[in-house]
Amino acid sequence: MSSFLLMPLLQAGLSLLLIPIVLRKHLKSSVHRLFSFYLLALTFWGLLIYLMRSSPTIEEAYSWEKIIILLAPLASVLFYHFSVRFSDININKWFIPSAYAVCILFALISRTSLVVSGMRMATDGYSANPGPLMPVFGLFGYVMLVFAFVILIKLARTSLSPEIRNRTTYIIIGLSLSMLGGLMDIITIFGITIFRGAVIGNMIFCLLTTIAIVRYHLLDINIVIRKGFAYLIVSAIVTFIYVGVIVLVYNIAQQTIPIWANIILLLVLTLALRPLWIKIQDKVNRWFYRGRYDVLKALHNFARETHDITDLNQISHSLVKLIEYALQSSGVFLFLPSKSGDFILISSTQETELSLDKRNPLVVWMAHNEGLLEFQDLSIIPQLEPLTLKEREELKRIHTRLFIPVKTRQGEVIAIIILSEKLSGQEYSESDKGLLLTVADQIATELENARLYNLEKSMRAELEEQDKQKTEFLHNIAHELKTPLTSVISSSELLNTQLSMINSEQVEKLSSNINRSASLMNRRVTELLTYARVEIGKLKLELEPLDPVSFCRNIASQFSFLFQERNQVFELSLPDSLPTISADIEKMEEIVMNLLSNASKYSPIGGNIILRSEISENDIVFKVEDSAKPISDEEKEKLFQPYYRVENDSEFSQVPGLGLGLSICKKLVELHNGKIWIENNGNKGNIFCFSLPIER
Repeated sequence: MSSFLLMPLLQAGLSLLLIPIVLRKHLKSSVHRLFSFYLLALTFWGLLIYLMRSSPTIEEAYSWEKIIILLAPLASVLFYHFSVRFSDININKWFIPSAYAVCILFALISRTSLVVSGMRMATDGYSANPGPLMPVFGLFGYVMLVFAFVILIKLARTSLSPEIRNRTTYIIIGLSLSMLGGLMDIITIFGITIFRGAVIGNMIFCLLTTIAIVRYHLLDINIVIRKGFAYLIVSAIVTFIYVGVIVLVYNIAQQTIPIWANIILLLVLTLALRPLWIKIQDKVNRWFYRGRYDVLKALHNFARETHDITDLNQISHSLVKLIEYALQSSGVFLFLPSKSGDFILISSTQETELSLDKRNPLVVWMAHNEGLLEFQDLSIIPQLEPLTLKEREELKRIHTRLFIPVKTRQGEVIAIIILSEKLSGQEYSESDKGLLLTVADQIATELENARLYNLEKSMRAELEEQDKQKTEFLHNIAHELKTPLTSVISSSELLNTQLSMINSEQVEKLSSNINRSASLMNRRVTELLTYARVEIGKLKLELEPLDPVSFCRNIASQFSFLFQERNQVFELSLPDSLPTISADIEKMEEIVMNLLSNASKYSPIGGNIILRSEISENDIVFKVEDSAKPISDEEKEKLFQPYYRVENDSEFSQVPGLGLGLSICKKLVELHNGKIWIENNGNKGNIFCFSLPIER
C-alpha cells in the first residue's frame, strides 16, 4: 500500500485513538466533548478519503467525494463551536445554531452536481471537478476557521494566565498547519499540481490540540520556537562552512579531504559552536522580544542576584526600581504584610499616606481572586464598594492604575504592588500586564524566603528579649509585692504598739497606710490575673450597647481623684452626641482607667490630662492626652508588649508597675475588634488612642 493511500488511514486511526484520551476524566466538560465530536468528524473524513482514493472506478470515487465535501464545513463549525467554549466568550445565541443549519443545507446540496460536478484522474490519483457552488463551500469552511482563529488569537493576547496563553498558542500553531494543508488540497482541485497536505496538517493539529486541552504544565511553546530557530541558524552556518571548506579544497587540490582533516575540521567547528550559539541565541531573543529584551534580561538578573539575598528591604528596593524602569511607571508602591497581618508600605518611588489593613476590601478581594485589578474596577466590583472616601481620594492623588497581588504557590498574598499611570500617559498594554504577572510569579519565592528569614530572625530576637524581660519581671514582681507587704507588716507592728497608747490620730494614719498598700498590692495581682485570663483565652466579653459620651463622663466622675493628689488639671472634650458602640462596660472601664492612670503617673505635677472621644469614619476613637515626655517611634510598638519597661530613661523607670497595663489594654481592645496606638502631641506629650467599630 502506497503512502498516498496509507496517510488518510493513519489520520483516521490517530483521530479515533485521541477521542478516549480527550474524554478521559473530562466526560462532563463541554469543551472536551465538542473536540471529541471534531475528532470523530476527522475520523470519518480520513476513512472516506481512503475509500475515495482506493476506488476502482471514477464513478465510485465520485460517490465518496460527495460525502467528503459535506464533512469539511461540518468540521469547521464544530471547531468554531469548540473555540467559543474553550475561550469562554459570549456571542449571539443564534449564530452557532445558524451555522449548523447551513451545514444541513449543504448536505442537501452536496448530493447534486452543483458542488462537485465529477472526478478526473490526476498525476497522484483522483481529483474533483469543482461545480459552481464549490467556492461557497470552501469559503464557508474557511470563514468559520478564521473566526475561530481570531477568537484564539484574542485569548492568547488578553488572558492573564500564562498557562492558558501557552495552551492557546499550541492550538493556534496546529490550526495554522491544518488550514495550510487544507488550502494545498483545494488548490489541486483547480488543476494545480502540489503536495496534498491536509492529512498531515490535520494529524499535527489533532495532536497539538489534544495535548493542549488534556495535559498540564506544558513546555512553553515560545521557548521551543526561540530555541529551535536559533538551532536552525547555527546548523545552517556550521553546514555551510563545512561544505564550503570541502568544496574549496576539492576545487583547489582536485582531491577530497582525508578523514583526519575532516575530524580536525569538525573539532574546530564544535569548539566554535558554543560561543556562536550564545551570540545567535542572544540575537534571536532580541528579535523575538524586540523592545522587551532588555527588560526581561533585567528581570532575569534580578532573580539571579536576589536569590541568596535575605535583606527584605534590599530586595524590595530593587524590585520597585526594576518595575519603574521596565514599565516607565510614574509611581510604584510595594506593600508587605506585618506581624499583625496589615500591609505596610516598604518601598516606593513617591510618598503616600495609603495604608492597607487586613480588613481592607482591596486586601480581602485580592486574597480570594486571581489576576490583576484595574483602578476602574473599584467602581464596578461590589466587594470593593466599602473602600472609604479617604482611600479613594488618595488612590486618585497618586494616579493609581493597577493593583498586582504577589502570591505563593499556596495562594497566600505576600505582597501587593500598586502602579501609578505611565510617564507617557498611555494605558498599560496587555503585554505590560503579562510582564507584571511574570514578575509577580518570579519574585514570589525570593520575597517569601526573605520574609521567612526576617521573621525567624525577629522571632529569635523576640524570644531572647522575652527571656530577658521575664527575668526582669521576676525581679520586679518580687520587688513590687515585697514593698507593700513590708509596709503592711511595719504598719501593723507599729499599730500594735500604738494601740496601747490609744492615740487615735496615729492609729488612723497607720490604718490608712495599711489600706493603701494592700490596695496597691491587690491591683498588681489583679493585673496578673487579667493578663493570664486573656492569654489562655478564658476572658469572655459581655457586650451591650454603650453611649461613648455618657461613658466618658461617668469615668471622669469616678476617677477624678487620681489627678487631685498631683494637682493635675483633668479635662473632658466631648461632642454633644456620638453613635452607639457594642462593648463590655467593665472591660472598657479597665482600658480607660489604665490609660488615665498612666497619664497621671508619667505627667509632671500640675500637668494637663485630656480625655476625648470622637467619630472617625466607621469607628469611635477614644484619646487620652498627657503631659509626659514624648515617646520615640521605636518605643511606641514595644510599649504594648507584656513586661516591657522603657529602658535608659530615669523618669520612666522610677514609676512603679509590672509593665502589663498597656499590654492588657491592647488585648481588651482587640477582643472588641478595635485598634490601639500612640501619637505624639508635638513637645506637649503623648496621645494614647484606641478605636472601636460603631454598632450596626
